Amino acid sequence: MSPIHKPKYPRLFGAHTSIAGGFGEAMSRIKRMGFRAAQIFVKNNHQWFNKSIPESDLRAFEQARLELKDLSLFGHTGYLINCASPQEELWQRSIASLVEEIQRAAVLQIPFLVLHPGSHGGKGIEWGIKRCAEALNEALSETCRTSVKIALETTAGQGHCLGASFEELASIYSIIKHKERILFCIDTAHIFAAGYDISNAKGYDRVMQELESILPRERIAAWHLNDSSAPLGSRKDRHQHLGKGYIGKEGFKALVHDERWLDLPMVLETPKGSEMDEDRENLKWLCSLI
Repeated sequence: MSPIHKPKYPRLFGAHTSIAGGFGEAMSRIKRMGFRAAQIFVKNNHQWFNKSIPESDLRAFEQARLELKDLSLFGHTGYLINCASPQEELWQRSIASLVEEIQRAAVLQIPFLVLHPGSHGGKGIEWGIKRCAEALNEALSETCRTSVKIALETTAGQGHCLGASFEELASIYSIIKHKERILFCIDTAHIFAAGYDISNAKGYDRVMQELESILPRERIAAWHLNDSSAPLGSRKDRHQHLGKGYIGKEGFKALVHDERWLDLPMVLETPKGSEMDEDRENLKWLCSLI
């Protein structure tokens, strides 16, 4: 077992953290790693629905939150949810599952959940955008008593997945009735694979200008920090350790020096083992760029 290490990060850096063993155990991992930001699933991400959170686990989680009061914590929805599905049964189940996740996030006092816009299954981007927005409108209406928000994530555009362009996310946003509950999460590997070249300072600046011209800056809530083992414009979602993919050092250096995002949580979704040593190395490398 690796020794307990508590790095002090200069920014809201952290990583996606497993909830294996419960939410209290997840917080113990976050504390041990010294993260200032973290992302977790609010239930088993490969199941549609889960039982309610045990009271003992909830108490352990809440106690840890008191100890880590400066932690920027948010959630990610399960992978089964497809708000753009053309299959009616799957679409309805996705809405119901999203509603449950929003309710669980409210219990955990997690401010927002990152959500992939979904796959239109060949029905077309315009159709998928409307379908996704309709699902979100229903889910947000059913959870109107909570303040939990949804952060739509950029995607690589693999297959029929929506979200490969900033315009697609903006189109979904334009149809949402409760716009105050919609945010955005930018994934570095995804936008690169989708064709946005952020591998150098000039390209990064050009992409950020485009981003701000299409999506409201104040609605961008978080960043996923992943290098890409797939080349520019490949439309393949392949996460790689920082500095070891096609984005490389110059792209991430431009990002961490960008004052627009200084106060936003930035979390890794790179491959790792149970001891999370890879997260330590990735964050150490990231901090060396500052």
